[in-house]
Amino acid sequence: MSRSSVRPSDSPVIQLENVAADVRVGEQWRPVLREVSLTVGAGEALGIVGESGSGKSMTARTIARLLPPATRVTGTVRVAGQDVNSLSGKSLRRHRSLMGVIFQDPKAHINPVRTIGDFMTETLVLVDGVRRAEALERAAHALGDVGVTSPERRLAQYPHELSGGLLQRVMIATVLLGDPQVILADEPTTALDVTTQSEVIAILDEMRRERNLALVFITHDLELASAVCDRTAVMYAGQVVETRASGAIHEHARHPYTRALVGARPTLDLRQRRLTVIPGRPVAPAEAPPGCSFHPRCQYAKEACAAIEPVLEPFDNGTVRCIRKHEIWEPEPTNR
Repeated sequence: MSRSSVRPSDSPVIQLENVAADVRVGEQWRPVLREVSLTVGAGEALGIVGESGSGKSMTARTIARLLPPATRVTGTVRVAGQDVNSLSGKSLRRHRSLMGVIFQDPKAHINPVRTIGDFMTETLVLVDGVRRAEALERAAHALGDVGVTSPERRLAQYPHELSGGLLQRVMIATVLLGDPQVILADEPTTALDVTTQSEVIAILDEMRRERNLALVFITHDLELASAVCDRTAVMYAGQVVETRASGAIHEHARHPYTRALVGARPTLDLRQRRLTVIPGRPVAPAEAPPGCSFHPRCQYAKEACAAIEPVLEPFDNGTVRCIRKHEIWEPEPTNR
């Protein structure tokens, strides 16, 4: 499946419309997401990029309903046609069975005193009622699908006996055992070396194409998002500030924050004594100033940017949240 063949409007598996989330801290409610709107279609990979605290992981947790108890969510979150915010009990458990969540550090999510086989088959045996022998057979097959050699031997081992790369493959295989429709990958390669990172990314990409899965890939790395994903959403201070085809994000980014991220990345094509940096520091949603959240750090900011809160609007084959987008960037002509 080529990137150009995937369109977000084709039966979206995931649909977020004006989603806001607040977490209770003491006697106050603090925003962590603000007006987030996204779609992901079957077989499509959406990258979510931004600095720490921008709301990337909270967006994934909102989709899966894996939020802290003292959290209130408004807006619409739909997965496979279901209104996620209205689910509870058995319906919520069924919803979560559609999800496969892959975390950054597999060691933190695999019980160190149980075998890999126990970890992988627990849900199959206890929830689905599958016989243990059959569950182990399925687990071995799943490990083989993600390139793990001698899978039967691995099932008898403990997490400390496997490398980080192998443990991440175990996580992916375990997720695929549940036959999900959606994979939420929250920086799944950050703790891995470059070679292992490439292998894990290749496995994820192959699996989502073969199984027509909707993939949400969270990362700090614009280059990685471009390599893995069909589209990229850039977040800042709990909001989506731009969405664009991943292949165009570097040359045709239209939000000043996205342009600043692109300009700050190292490249082999240009020799520099120092990397370009974005002035100031990223702000949490609760710290966001009036108007555009990025305006204190933006080289294009004018007085109006501190007073008018921009909305996410279609612009130049993507969406952009900036009141000066027409002044700063001329939309490129459409080929007819």
